[in-house]
Amino acid sequence: MGYLVSYGIHVLVSVVFFLLIPFSYLVKGSLFDGQARLLQVLRIYRWIFRAGHGAIVISFVSGLFLNVEWTSVWFLVVLLLWIVIATCLGLASKMTRHIIEKNGEADEELAKLRVYGLFLMLSVLAMFAVKFLRYFV
Repeated sequence: MGYLVSYGIHVLVSVVFFLLIPFSYLVKGSLFDGQARLLQVLRIYRWIFRAGHGAIVISFVSGLFLNVEWTSVWFLVVLLLWIVIATCLGLASKMTRHIIEKNGEADEELAKLRVYGLFLMLSVLAMFAVKFLRYFV
């Protein structure tokens, strides 16, 4: 029963990570529409990032209950990707906060945000690939 509950929580929390995937594209696209649109996207994603920080912790704890092989290569890859996602999420959240505080007048922070957002997207996609491709390979 505990395994089933942990799995359900783990899958439910993964919805937050799906919301992080289009972030870098939304930032890039909003730059063409002007600063007001960029700030609107960043204000929305600031809340998603906050949810993502909680989701990182919950997914880690629920993932520990799901794992049975602590020394497998698969587990080590997932753990490494989890660290990368947590790092990119924290850095993207910080840059988002700085850009909002400067009312969008932060070119250096915006360049960093685009890089962190891209790495966040790629690491989330890699995590989903690692988790789901293990059933097909």
